[in-house]
Amino acid sequence: MSSEHSNGVEKTMVVAGEGHAWHVKQRDRNLRRRVRLTRGFSSHRILGFRWPVDADFNERRSQSHHLEYLLNYYVRILQRHREQFTLSKAWDAVTHGLQIYPSSPELFKALVEISCLYTTPNKLRWMFDEHCHKKPSVVVWLFALIFEISRRGSLHRIHGLFERALANDKFHNSVILWRLYVAYEINVVHNPSAARRIFFRAIHACPWSKKLWLDGFLKLNSILTAKELSDLQEVMREKELNLRTDIYEILLQDEILS
Repeated sequence: MSSEHSNGVEKTMVVAGEGHAWHVKQRDRNLRRRVRLTRGFSSHRILGFRWPVDADFNERRSQSHHLEYLLNYYVRILQRHREQFTLSKAWDAVTHGLQIYPSSPELFKALVEISCLYTTPNKLRWMFDEHCHKKPSVVVWLFALIFEISRRGSLHRIHGLFERALANDKFHNSVILWRLYVAYEINVVHNPSAARRIFFRAIHACPWSKKLWLDGFLKLNSILTAKELSDLQEVMREKELNLRTDIYEILLQDEILS
């Protein structure tokens, strides 16, 4: 992988990472309170545990954040001690867990990590496609996209994933997906005209998002004309998306730093 592509992917991943930063903060806030649930359990006792597959129990526990945390902990223990067990046990735990918690970033992260050792990229793609179709969420779309971008997947598939996600009424107003799309075109594909088109689609879909509007000034200032930048600032004022600093000062500071 070239250094230029790696830098582009890294910049794009920064945008994706912001998508579930709120989840990480919430998890860390509750970590100390939840961790006491696992005290007194050795790794061997946890590894010998099997999760019930009763449908009623699965339905009840899908509403429990404590049980979700315990499942994540169980998967991490399986990964840590994978030399003692076949990877199939960890794989089964993750795939079963995703049926109950289909929007869990931790489980999708484990799925990608285990798949590198246990299965093929095409198998993982098939699983992402199945989740996107049957139990779609912003989290699964992000992981499917990040997986393809990091592996230098085909442009056709990556564009298809973006368009399929944003065509869904539930995710058409997802700011993080639009920002990732723009960042991908700028940093990875290096297609400024496509980034420009996607940006205008994004602010039409999410006109309330100040971050999206600022992406136009900070990431597309060399692509948009002076009149377009001026018009954007005027529309932001009309929508009461006020800035504490003049936009031209922001652009000047960004130019100095770069």
